[in-house]
Amino acid sequence: RTDEQINIVSSADNMLSYIKKLGYKPTISDLSNLLSLNRASIGVYIHKYKLEEYVDINSAVSNKEKELRTFIESIYSGNIIYNSRIVIPGQELDIYIPEKQLAIEFNGNYWHSDIFKDKKYHQQKTINCYKNKIRLIHIFEYEWDNLELQDKIKKNKKDIRSKNTLSKAESKEFFSFLDDIFDSKAYTSRHFEYFGDELYMLPEGIDTTDGIKVVRAGLHIATRKKNRYEPAHSFAMSLKPGDVKRYVECDKETALKYLHGETINITDVATDSTNLKGWVLVTYMGCSLGWGKASGNVIKNHYPKGLRINLDNKI
Repeated sequence: RTDEQINIVSSADNMLSYIKKLGYKPTISDLSNLLSLNRASIGVYIHKYKLEEYVDINSAVSNKEKELRTFIESIYSGNIIYNSRIVIPGQELDIYIPEKQLAIEFNGNYWHSDIFKDKKYHQQKTINCYKNKIRLIHIFEYEWDNLELQDKIKKNKKDIRSKNTLSKAESKEFFSFLDDIFDSKAYTSRHFEYFGDELYMLPEGIDTTDGIKVVRAGLHIATRKKNRYEPAHSFAMSLKPGDVKRYVECDKETALKYLHGETINITDVATDSTNLKGWVLVTYMGCSLGWGKASGNVIKNHYPKGLRINLDNKI
């Protein structure tokens, strides 16, 4: 630290003069960077010199709280409200998830110590949330700093995550899979849920099935495998050749072979697709039969085994 930086924090007048010369209301993090002091030390000087009104304390979100936010966003794709003072009048909720009626408070070691907070502050805030039918979870900075405790917090994520919904990371992976099959932009506003490893698209206007017993959640879109997805047969039945990026049109003989479960030679089918590689919609007379996977000069058969026919059957 320079002599000038040391002199700035040596008295209330010096520090106030420095803050006013900045021309804006600095955050704790701003002053920490400018004066080469950690945030806790800056907080001590601000409190000691009674300079709270000259510093933007509320907008200072620590890197550790940002880490917590990033983690929550990775496991929950619904609406998340930050730093809300509307839900509980007069009190700020660091993180609020309306759908779950759940709030999370990140308590910094310094700002949530007895210097600034009454001993019953955290208890009273929890009670105020309870009165508003909100469950409040407190996570203290020292808990987050302890990697073993942090790991336990992350593993106990069932309260945060909707039990069946896709996380942001899963959504990105899933829509990448869909984009390889067809233009998925029309589906970005729809909601999807897992039941085991089976992924369903919910009907329009329905956001979640949490708390509802259902026989089938909607259209079966895909099955989750290790590091990949496989499109569901019912998804194929909902599509037309013009909907997908790759399809093949079979004649009667080839269609029968496909329905029997046989591999298809690419030379035996017609297609307008320029790049037959990956998932392919197999059709007959413009109607979808199911999925195949093109590789080399063949299309591997993914018609459900339970639906396969004997060649004595006719179309």
